[in-house]
Amino acid sequence: AGDDPGVYSDNARHVMTIDGSAGGVQVTVDGFQIQRGFCVTALSGFGPDDGAGIKCDRADLSVANCTFERNFARNGGGIWISGTFATEPPLQGAGIFPSLQVETTEFLYNKGDQQGGGIFATIMNDSWVVNTRFDSNLATLGGGGAYLGAVRAQKSFDFANCVLWENWTDTGGGGLRFDEVNSLLDGFSKSRVVNCTLVGNFNADCSAGGAVE
Repeated sequence: AGDDPGVYSDNARHVMTIDGSAGGVQVTVDGFQIQRGFCVTALSGFGPDDGAGIKCDRADLSVANCTFERNFARNGGGIWISGTFATEPPLQGAGIFPSLQVETTEFLYNKGDQQGGGIFATIMNDSWVVNTRFDSNLATLGGGGAYLGAVRAQKSFDFANCVLWENWTDTGGGGLRFDEVNSLLDGFSKSRVVNCTLVGNFNADCSAGGAVE
């Protein structure tokens, strides 16, 4: 999946971090090149972490006209975004469910040491990725192009008019992996892949989903 991403000798673990823990945080990133974030091993001077390009915690994120290139993280080389969800009383069912909107953007040669080479997203509200290219991204444990975890019940995370080209994983969804564990979210989500082009995506162990699982 291209040259080894990241610069090992500096301390730029995340190119951008977004903290939405206070609630109600909305961020737009438009027209940037986000590249060579590195937050995987001791080579970066710290322990492994997620979201080398953008790490977005509990905030709504809109991305347009950007390029994410050669970012290397534990999960979500290009973008890592997650909400929170309480599973125990007295707050059971409460949470912060962010949304992600990506358009006219490229994810090139990004790597997730575990899941989500281009994008890792979980505990999400309605979200979409449109007119976006995922090319030569890699994730060891699924979702070379993008990995989708839990989505709020009756909500969707859609991919439309996207190109997924020669993304790679060791197991499960070389292009996209939908791993939507909704038992904690009181129902089922309804994510879709619409009018997308998937070419040459690869799952090394041939267990499921060379392109999509």
